[in-house]
Amino acid sequence: MKELNYPNWLVPLEIAEKLKGINFNLECYFYREEGRSGDDLIKSPFSLSNEVLRNYNKSRYDTSTSLPTWEQAFEWFRGKGLYHSICFTDDLPHEVKFFEAEIRDKNADIICIINRLTYEEVRGALLNKLIEIYENNI
Repeated sequence: MKELNYPNWLVPLEIAEKLKGINFNLECYFYREEGRSGDDLIKSPFSLSNEVLRNYNKSRYDTSTSLPTWEQAFEWFRGKGLYHSICFTDDLPHEVKFFEAEIRDKNADIICIINRLTYEEVRGALLNKLIEIYENNI
């Protein structure tokens, strides 16, 4: 798959497959069919000419994987009682700026804190950690 053709507002395919493995079931507009390659890797169940857009959860099929947006993935975890935040902060003594993500439970207790240098890195690490936590608690 050409990296440039994959939109950055969809979770990466590797993470989407992990979400499928934990029964992520929100309806998504985009999906991937296994065995496909190239530009037709990402599919949409609708065309731009449709007046009514219908959502699908393609991950329920063995040969397809739903491709959620980052917000859809985070929304699903909030529905499971795992809350998160990402903030930009700095370490003044070391003169380093970084992004910090927290994961909290329903009681607002901190489960995990993740630090990365870029927003994209911390967002990916956060979603992977949410998957890991959920897997270990189901």
